Amino acid sequence: MKNRLHKWKKSKQILTAFTGKSAPELDKIMTTLAKNKSPDLKLSNVNIIEACKEIIFSYNNGKPLFDFIVYVINADTGCIEITRLIQSVHDDKASVEEIEENIRNTLALATALGIPVYPNTMEDDTFLKHYHRLMIIKGFTVPNDKGERLKVRLTRFPAGVVDTFNFVKVLNLQETFEPADIDLIKDIVLKEFEKYKHAQLILDTLTIAISELEALLRSSKRNESKLQKCLLRYPILFGTDYVSLLPKHKLGSEFEMDYALEKINGLYDLVEIESSNLPIFTKN
Repeated sequence: MKNRLHKWKKSKQILTAFTGKSAPELDKIMTTLAKNKSPDLKLSNVNIIEACKEIIFSYNNGKPLFDFIVYVINADTGCIEITRLIQSVHDDKASVEEIEENIRNTLALATALGIPVYPNTMEDDTFLKHYHRLMIIKGFTVPNDKGERLKVRLTRFPAGVVDTFNFVKVLNLQETFEPADIDLIKDIVLKEFEKYKHAQLILDTLTIAISELEALLRSSKRNESKLQKCLLRYPILFGTDYVSLLPKHKLGSEFEMDYALEKINGLYDLVEIESSNLPIFTKN
């Protein structure tokens, strides 16, 4: 898209319906126009969805439904009204796969036409997000000139980036986003925040640990016991190569190590500490 205004460079005719006492006469006129002149006024899935202000998704008695909220003209007052005009109904004989494909196709059309699809309740939101994610990953089908259905995928959603932070990076703010898009983005951002939150917690713990260890190392009094407690309290001071820390680990019946550190590969490092106010080297 060059810019958002480019989308409205040319005016667009939208399929409409009439309400009121004079509606039947006006419907006849619109039907004649649709037959003879404008393809935009013909009754089709594309034109019906394009005429919507919004679409509402609900999951009732184990069946997914769409309610189409459309603009209509009140023939008596001349005003534009917004009303629920159509509810989609799936064939009882349709398989789960066929129903899922129909839902994906509807969501894809709504996304392409910039018509928002909202969940009816918070419970419906979970199902809508599930189908929307399937639409992004699996794509949808469209008819070709021969009446065959071709499988396509929206180019605005690069394959393989859903549920990753890259999904957020490639978003184009000139486009319209579905509520389900926002839900996906919210989940991704929250997961990313959790990663940073966990990393920040580790850094904060390490900062405190280093501060306590430094204070003990500067002490002129014998402090081996305090050092042991500090290292036991903050095992991160040993590094990130270890999965567990075993204090006062016995070697047979005679010896005892201050720590046995189990590494990721299953091997152990044995650690013996001394008081920090003793010299590193002996006289020998």
